[in-house]
Amino acid sequence: MDNNDRKLLIALLVIFVVLFVVLGLIGMAVRKLMEIQGNRLDREMGKPARAGVVYDAASFKKLAGEKNRRIYFKESLIPFGLAFLGLLVFLIGNAITKEWDANLLGRFGTLFYRFDWNNPDNFHEFFGINIICRFPPLVEDAHGGLPYVDPSYWLAYTVVPIWGIALVYYLVVSLGFLSRLLRMNKRASTIYDHKLEDFNYYDAFALKGNPAKKKEADEASPSKE
Repeated sequence: MDNNDRKLLIALLVIFVVLFVVLGLIGMAVRKLMEIQGNRLDREMGKPARAGVVYDAASFKKLAGEKNRRIYFKESLIPFGLAFLGLLVFLIGNAITKEWDANLLGRFGTLFYRFDWNNPDNFHEFFGINIICRFPPLVEDAHGGLPYVDPSYWLAYTVVPIWGIALVYYLVVSLGFLSRLLRMNKRASTIYDHKLEDFNYYDAFALKGNPAKKKEADEASPSKE
C-alpha cells in the first residue's frame, strides 16, 4: 500500500467517524422529539381514560386519532403560513426584478464558503473505484470561494431561508404526528389488553366452587371502602 492509499484510508476513516457522529446526534434528536410528542398524547388522553369516556381500544383510538389530527392541523398552520409568505415575497420580488429564472439556491450560496467538488484531484482510484481522497479546495472565482453579500440577490437571501424554515418545521410537525400515532396504537393495545396468558381455569374454578378458599382469598385481599 503506497502513501496515497494510506492517505485515502485515513480520509475515509475520518469521513466515516464524522458521519457516524452526525447521524447519531440526529437520531438522538429524533428519538427525544418522538418521546416528547408521545408523552403529549398521554396527557391528552389521561383524563378521558380515567373518566371512562373511552372504554375499549376502538373508542380510545377514535378519540386519540381526532385529538392527534387536530393537533397536527393546528401545528401545520405555521409552516404553511411561512411557505405562503415566502411565495408572496417570491412573486412580488420577481415582479419587480423580472428575474423569474434566477437560481435562488445558487445566489443564496454566496453567503457560505464554496468548494470545488468537481476538481478531479479530489478523487483517487482505489481498487478500480474513484473515491474522494481529500476535502475539496475553494472554487476559483472573483471572490476566491469566500462568502460575500450581493445586494442584488436580496430576493434569494429572503425567500430561501423562509422556505427552508417552513420545510424543516413541517417535517418536525409530521414527525410529531407519527410519534403520537405510534403511541396511540401502543396504548390502545396495552391499556385494554385482556390476554389470558396468566389465567388458570382450574384455579378459578376451584376458588369459585370452594367457599372456604373464596373466603380465604377475600380476607387476604385488601379491603375496599
